[in-house]
Amino acid sequence: MKNWKILRDCQLKGDGAHQAMLNIARLHNLALTG
Repeated sequence: MKNWKILRDCQLKGDGAHQAMLNIARLHNLALTG
């Protein structure tokens, strides 16, 4: 749920959405590999 809220907030910001998605993907990958 929290990730969806972050994505929604970033979509409102526009260009920040792409960077946020990359950051979330990176954190997700770290969580999986870590």
